[in-house]
Amino acid sequence: MYRRCTYPLVLLLYVFLILEILFAVECVTDDLETECSQTSDSLKSESAPSLIPFRTDGLTRAEFCLSFAKQTSCIQATFGLTYKMDNCNNATDSEVWAHPCKALFNKTYIDLSCPTKECEDMKTITTSINMISPTRAIALKLYDNTDDRWLAIHKDITAPVRNQVIQLSVFFCKSPNTTVKVYALGMLPNVLHFQLGWFCHGLRIRKADFSRMPQVRVIQFTMSTTIAEMEPYTFTDLSNLQILTLEGEIAGNLFSRAENDHSEARSSLPDHVFEHIRRLHCACSFAWFRNFLKKKPHLTAAIRKGQLLKVGSFVLPEDDIRAPGSSANLTALSRRELDSFSISIEIFQNKWSPVLSVNCDEELNWENTQAGDLFSYNTSCYNLNC
Repeated sequence: MYRRCTYPLVLLLYVFLILEILFAVECVTDDLETECSQTSDSLKSESAPSLIPFRTDGLTRAEFCLSFAKQTSCIQATFGLTYKMDNCNNATDSEVWAHPCKALFNKTYIDLSCPTKECEDMKTITTSINMISPTRAIALKLYDNTDDRWLAIHKDITAPVRNQVIQLSVFFCKSPNTTVKVYALGMLPNVLHFQLGWFCHGLRIRKADFSRMPQVRVIQFTMSTTIAEMEPYTFTDLSNLQILTLEGEIAGNLFSRAENDHSEARSSLPDHVFEHIRRLHCACSFAWFRNFLKKKPHLTAAIRKGQLLKVGSFVLPEDDIRAPGSSANLTALSRRELDSFSISIEIFQNKWSPVLSVNCDEELNWENTQAGDLFSYNTSCYNLNC
């Protein structure tokens, strides 16, 4: 009786052991595609606090004057023009409302974008903003460029207002390591929108680079940004992430290059970065990323402007986002239709989906960016010769 009862139990244990070994082998041989390993907790030590209660009223006179001083110095330095307003804080209402920068009053957040060297006093401006309005939200643009006119990414600028920055934009990449410099800015606990773009080719991205923006809802790479290397499981620990688009404007530039031989398109999207675009969709080294997006379809789904979040006049997303395959199907248009003015405007306004759909069995060109949902970041490594 004893042997008869234990035999099925031993057999069951053997079956369980064999299944466990097979599962382990599968994880080892195809870990990136099946995502057997759990996401790391090593970057979660800095917890995500709640957003501070940002002000949602219009800018005050003092805030306007700070923004005005920054804005006019930028205009003067860039275009040789300036709009004078003697003693801004004591100007009459009629003088303020007659000023070209009066639109600043319509915002409930301060927009800081001043790349020129005359704006090296940005630290003074951000310190002043923190002193007079510590709960005023800020949209900050920084620049990473070899040209001395541009303001570099530096933590001294963000330090006084690190809790107030809700949107961080980084433009013009000096090197493939721009996101590493963003990490070096330190904790930015209330950043909701991170944007990177303009001639950012062949980026090398680490998982840690976004770990100091624990509240981030939207990450967007724009203006034909391309990625050469990305550490496995980047983005997977960002629990608040709702929108992830890494290929904004690439399809439009591919069209411009092919149809018009457009020099600007060729400078925005040079030949040597074509392989980076295909690899993101087809290479086994990025299989973890495609698998991550398959498990999180909301990250690339269509969403209306302002549908995600509103903080006063600050809205997310800033514009409508189209799902893969939902943009105008330009591949079905005739040559006459493609040459029409309306289609040119459509392309100029970047009415393509920011999530490309690539069929890895075909040549990569502008037509092969609208392959539909079937080919959107979902090529399995089981079907590739790696």
